[in-house]
Amino acid sequence: MTKKDKDDKKTNDTARRIWLAGIGAYGRALTEAKGAVGELSGKSSEVFEDLVQKGEMLEKVVEYKGKEMVEKSGLRDFDLNERIKSMREKLSGGKTDRVSDLEAQVAALNAKLDGLLKEQKQAASKKTAATRKKTTTQRTTAKKPAAKKTAPKQSSSTKKASTKPRATTKKDAAKTAPTQKSD
Repeated sequence: MTKKDKDDKKTNDTARRIWLAGIGAYGRALTEAKGAVGELSGKSSEVFEDLVQKGEMLEKVVEYKGKEMVEKSGLRDFDLNERIKSMREKLSGGKTDRVSDLEAQVAALNAKLDGLLKEQKQAASKKTAATRKKTTTQRTTAKKPAAKKTAPKQSSSTKKASTKPRATTKKDAAKTAPTQKSD
């Protein structure tokens, strides 16, 4: 074996060992995580109760210290409980009165918009129906042949009496009227 082959083998062995170490670390972390989850799932109610007790104790300490600070500052109108409630709402994403009012307004606007859209849709469907009816009527009347107008027949006595063309306007009447000579 040449020196190059020995170096390649060492490099491959080193790379393989690094790979196996990584897999081993992953396996170990997985085993430890499963063990920790198993321990906590069995003790979950105990852990929760312990956290609740610590929270209650801290709340009492904060309330006592808050009262001391308010007394030292001389603020008489300051309500610590109200301030805490406000902060809880902000931190927990609780709704304030303003947000509730805005939600009610948005709901009302949505209802109005839905009503308007419904009316618009109904008006459009009525208009479409009227257009269809009108188009159908026009098609049926177009199919019928037009009635021929015949001129009323003139009696023979009417034909003889009128030899001059009839005047259609006053000017025409003045031109065609017989003029009388004065003596």
